[in-house]
Formats: sequence, C-alpha cells, structure tokens
Amino acid sequence: MNEINSYNYLGYSHAKYLENDPVQYDIKVNEVIFKENQGTHFHDDVELLYVVNGEAKLFVNNELNNISAGDLVMLMPYHVHAIKLISKSLTVYQGKVSLGLLLYSSISRIIEKHISYSLAYGNVVAKFTDKEKKKIQQNFEEIIEELNTDTFLNTMIGLSIIIKIILMFSRNIAGSISAHECYEHSITWKLMQYMHMNFSNDISAKSLATEFSMSPNKINNYFYLLTGENLSENLHRTRIRYACSMFQFDELSSSYIGKYVGYKNTSSFFRKFKEIKKMTPDEYRKSHIPDDGMYRTLNTSWKILLYLFEHYAEPLDVLSISQALFLSPETIHTELLSNFDTSLPDLITKIRLQYAQSFLQVIDAPILKIAYMCGFSSIRTFNRCFKELIGCTPLEFRKAKAPKS
Repeated sequence: MNEINSYNYLGYSHAKYLENDPVQYDIKVNEVIFKENQGTHFHDDVELLYVVNGEAKLFVNNELNNISAGDLVMLMPYHVHAIKLISKSLTVYQGKVSLGLLLYSSISRIIEKHISYSLAYGNVVAKFTDKEKKKIQQNFEEIIEELNTDTFLNTMIGLSIIIKIILMFSRNIAGSISAHECYEHSITWKLMQYMHMNFSNDISAKSLATEFSMSPNKINNYFYLLTGENLSENLHRTRIRYACSMFQFDELSSSYIGKYVGYKNTSSFFRKFKEIKKMTPDEYRKSHIPDDGMYRTLNTSWKILLYLFEHYAEPLDVLSISQALFLSPETIHTELLSNFDTSLPDLITKIRLQYAQSFLQVIDAPILKIAYMCGFSSIRTFNRCFKELIGCTPLEFRKAKAPKS
C-alpha cells in the first residue's frame, strides 16, 4: 500500500481527539426513487447510495460511471455529480452523514489509512458479490428501521452500521486497486482532489498551474466549467466546510480552526465564514452544536485528571499537557481550579505522592529510585513535598507502614 497522509483526505479526525458525542449529528437514510435525471450538484455532507433497482449513468467530476442494482457509491463533498437515468426509474437507499460524523468515525489510524487510501486511488463506485450485496442491503434496511424508531441508542446503532458500510466500501475499493493498476482520473478530477487535499496550504491558480503544467486561466476554467466558480471560490467553500466539521471538537477555538483550515488571520476567516454561512463561526457553533456545558466541563476535567494519572512518571508541564490533550493552558488552569479547587503543579504532586505511598509499602527499593519512578527529578524535592503533604518523611512513612514482627 502506498504511504499517504490521511490528514489530507479526512482532515482533523476523532483519531486525533478522543472526545465528543456523535448523537449531535444527524444520520439520514431513506429509500429514494429517482424518476428523472438529477442535474450537476454537490453536497456539504458525505453521501452514500446503494442501488436497489434500475440503471443509470453517474457523472462525477465529469467522469462517467455506470451504476446498477447492488452497486455502492460513496460521494465526498468535492465530488460534483449528476445522474442520468437509463431505466425508467432508479431506486436507491440514500444515506447522508455530516463530514463531521465521518471525521468522528475515524476511530483509529488504521481506519483513517484505509478510507484515505480508497479516496486517493480508487473510484467512487464499489461492485460486490451477490452475497455481499445482500448484506449491504440488509445493513441499509436496518439503519432505516432503527432511525424510524424512538428507541434507546438508535442513533448510535445507526452510526455503527454506517461505519461498517463505509469500511466495506473502502475495503472493496482497496482490493480493486491491489488487483489492478490505480484508477487513472481525468484532469478535472485531479484538480478537485488536489484542492481538497491541500486546502489548508497557501494554494492558488498560479501554484496549481506550476503543479499541473498549464496556465492559471486554464486552471480556473476547469473549476468554473465543473462548479460555476473559480479555484479561489471553491477553495474558500472547502475550507469553511471543514471548519464546520471541526466545531464538534468543542475545545478547539474558532481562531485555531481558522488557522488549521488555511486562513492566515482570524479576521479573514470570520469574514469569509459569514459570507458563505450567513453567520459568524461562534453563531454557527451555538446553533449547530448542542449546549451541553456542564457535561463538557466535567468531561474535560476528568480527561485532564486521567492523563495525569497515566503519565505521572513523565516530565509534566502545562505546555506538554495542552498539546497532548488539544486544550489551551488557560482551559487547563480554569478547569482544575473550578472543579478540583487546585492548581496543575499541586495536582501533579498529589498524584505522584499517591503512587509514592503505595510503592513505599510494596516495593523494596531505595527511596531515591521510588522518587524517580514517581516523576520527581530530585530526592530533595521528593522528601520536601512528601513531608509537606503527608506529614512525615518517606523513610518515616515506610517504617510506620512496615509489618510488625
């Protein structure tokens, strides 16, 4: 398998930030019957189509694919597509999930890698065996049944099935790539995909002209013929689309997200966001992400606490912890003070001393070694902290806890 950077295809995903509730994102799956051609369009969502009956020509980024019963189609937001019927009608199970939900579903780097691989080198249509077709159809029918009932965890079950279908699609496409040469896409497709892969970089018609050995005017013409907008307008829409998908990660500030998706300053990000979404980033976050403030606060505090318990023996400071947890230093200080009434250095010391007390009782090792095992950089600091919090020296504590002979 060729090595690729999954960030380019999936952006900021759940594999990089293990928190958040997917229930806040709608999963829509319905049976749809197309009785007339569908003109050129694209979605901000990720679209899955499973063909139940009928035949059609599917044009994606100006490339033709014939689809028929049993085919599974996965369309990303940068897939500009149209459907031209061959049969009188086309019956499909149509699933739509937000880009944010797809990012959430990337629960491991292996999954990221395989989805990214299929997007990078494969086609948008997967063809299956009769046995596989039956399973996929049953999966879609199960999602529809779950989402139409108001039962406990129905959305989570729907999500798990959606992930399964996406993985089956990716595995099928990856298998096709392994068996044959990589699918050779048209220049229009390559331009759209390149923009999608590099949206956070400083790209322009001039830089793409150098990359693809053609004039800037021709670059813009390809984009305009496909989408009705030039490269710059397409790039802004892609950046804002990904920014919207990142608002689910509530500890990421709007200014951080703006820089992450490619804007050099916050004012440019806010201005372009409002132009496209008709509201500011903060207004979008409030209107699209449920306000579950108390849960998020406690969840963040416990996340910090668990990290400290897991990494107590390592060098710890606010900068390294903020980078590891994608939290600002200010958030860490505020969370610990509000919920545990303590500072970060004091909490680290208390946790280390909890471990030290246990080690002193069960491990027959020099006190110096135990100090280092618990993350202290010197025996002097260890002794001083131990006496201040426990009320005696480590040696006195060990003697007091020793079994009586």
